[in-house]
Amino acid sequence: MPTPFPGKPLVMGPRTFSVPMSSIRINKLYRGPAAKLMQDLAAGTSGDLSEAGTKLDDLFTDAAFEVLRRNYPDLARDEFDELFDMDGVNRVLALSATPPSADEGNAAASQSTGSIGTPSLHESSTSPVGDGPT
Repeated sequence: MPTPFPGKPLVMGPRTFSVPMSSIRINKLYRGPAAKLMQDLAAGTSGDLSEAGTKLDDLFTDAAFEVLRRNYPDLARDEFDELFDMDGVNRVLALSATPPSADEGNAAASQSTGSIGTPSLHESSTSPVGDGPT
């Protein structure tokens, strides 16, 4: 059965998923809280490290589940929790942060913004003497 969004294949247990790009909605819901928690962990201001680590795992897991639901709206959370471990969650998030290749039917995606919200830039060649673009 075709999936609504182009994606990259990921095998988890007996199933192969097509992992799509993350949506703006998903990014808004999870990226900010995860970044804040990671910043607090790095600064040592997160309080109980075990509790903060669990919260971060929960944010990542929730985000990965939401990404997969874009192509599998009937995926139950219980099934997701049974199939995926944290390595699988991290793989979903990594795959969802990069566009599918043009060979997978989405050439326009290669020009989309990167995972930090900056446009992709094409390299330009520089003259041999370093005086600017050629």
